[in-house]
Amino acid sequence: MIKFIKSLDQFGVSFQPNIYYSTSEYKTVQGGVMSVLLYGLSFSYLIYMMVQWQQGQILPKVTTLSNYVPDYKLELNERFMQIEMRKYSYTSIDPFNPESVILQPVIYYFINGQSPDKGYPQSYEKKINMFNFHIIELQNLTIQTSSELTTENPQIEMMVVFGQCLDVYLQEGQKCADNKTIQNFFDQQTNTLIVKQSKKEFNTNSETLDNIDKELVIPLTKEGTFYAQVNTKISYTQVDQGFLFESFDDYEYITDYQVTGNSMNKDYFGKKLGYETYAVFYYKVDQIQTLSQITYPKISEILADAGSIASTLLLLSYIVILMNQSYMQFEAVNHIISMYYPEFKNVKIIKNIFGKIIRVESHGKLLNLNLFFPYYEKLKRIGEMKLTISNQIYEISRIQFLLQSQYSNKFISKFHQVGIPFPNLTMESIVIKEDNQSKLENSIILQDQNYKSNQILPNVESQDYQLKKEVVSRKASTIVLNAAKQDDNQNEQSRQVKDDGQKTQELNLKDEDFELLTMQEEYVLLEDKEINSKDVEQIQPLQHDPTNADLFKQHQPE
Repeated sequence: MIKFIKSLDQFGVSFQPNIYYSTSEYKTVQGGVMSVLLYGLSFSYLIYMMVQWQQGQILPKVTTLSNYVPDYKLELNERFMQIEMRKYSYTSIDPFNPESVILQPVIYYFINGQSPDKGYPQSYEKKINMFNFHIIELQNLTIQTSSELTTENPQIEMMVVFGQCLDVYLQEGQKCADNKTIQNFFDQQTNTLIVKQSKKEFNTNSETLDNIDKELVIPLTKEGTFYAQVNTKISYTQVDQGFLFESFDDYEYITDYQVTGNSMNKDYFGKKLGYETYAVFYYKVDQIQTLSQITYPKISEILADAGSIASTLLLLSYIVILMNQSYMQFEAVNHIISMYYPEFKNVKIIKNIFGKIIRVESHGKLLNLNLFFPYYEKLKRIGEMKLTISNQIYEISRIQFLLQSQYSNKFISKFHQVGIPFPNLTMESIVIKEDNQSKLENSIILQDQNYKSNQILPNVESQDYQLKKEVVSRKASTIVLNAAKQDDNQNEQSRQVKDDGQKTQELNLKDEDFELLTMQEEYVLLEDKEINSKDVEQIQPLQHDPTNADLFKQHQPE
């Protein structure tokens, strides 16, 4: 069971022998500079994208569709229309002056296509522009489209009429203009109304709805009526502002007004409404709605975008890897050569940025490149061979055979169990060591006391004293003999070292010794032949396949 659980481990690591002591990876200054540069650029781009995303400067994805909605009701409790008189140098009469009203706004509702019985005066805010002309703002727009045309689900259309002032529709504080003022108004050279219809758009930068006025300029004449059919377009928008997961906010607003205007006979609406009209706006809901989905970038998309740019930048790291591999191979081969040629450590090889050797120095002197290149290439080839695992095993096998030629297998096999004993580091060993040390110190003290007592004894030599004296003399002679033997051993060792030094000096080392234990060329060719034979064995089943026969014939040399 434990073995099975261990086999499920997906975080296993492989052993990598160190190149140098405590160094498992070869690294260079150039690689460090490129790493700082590439990763610095990647991190800087990530910070830049995060700042852009936090400030809302990254455009969201917007998907827009059109949908047919047969039944829909729009109730707008805010301003949808603003009207004011356009001021010219020759324009002096304000038609919306509460003390002298010339144009009076009245709203009529058409239910299921039926003509209205009465109108509804629209209360509006009193605003004055920079020319001291009054501004009319209409609110509370209610329109509905229906496929049933029933009382429960009616179709509602709204008409805003600007016509002759009637006392019945006057608001508090208002008064209709007299005939002279009305005549003077229409006698002006030009009478133009500025109509601003309010719509909204979603601002993707501020993530809010912005109010936008769509301006329409219409002329006023006493003889005709300006008629505008306004098709109100509705937009339903879903905004996803989730940080990591989806989080939708819904918005529904007027996105546009499609206005179709023309001039009509004044009697057309005068007969239906019973008074003169000068401008009529007919509002209805467009049954084709716009469905929009706005999705802001999530943190995962920002990280993915930055990661793709980082991956593109890190493609340049492949060049750095190749550069480090070249440097590592160069230094490893030179290190191998230095093991056999110690003076090679003094050789300084200088390359250009493309890796080509341009100068070689030794002890501050320039070497002849024409002589150095062939010799170095030979050493380099042998050094590269010595770095291969096959050659290392081959050299070990030669050493094994050399030992077997000098010693028996039984003698060599005994060394499987040979090793340096590990010291006893338990607490008991420390106590025993302290006891032995104490006993040794007591013994030394006792010997010193006996020696002193023997010095003050009278010159009477008993038999015991003579016996002890003989023992001491024997020990002294033994010490002298041991010292002599030790001197002889030291002399023998010095002679052996001297002989070994002479033998070392007598070694006639040559360039051929560098490749003494290196795999011979025939072994290398044999390995290549075995690899090629395995490739042929894999290709032969494909050659016998009739579907691939034509393909192999095309690639055969003529």
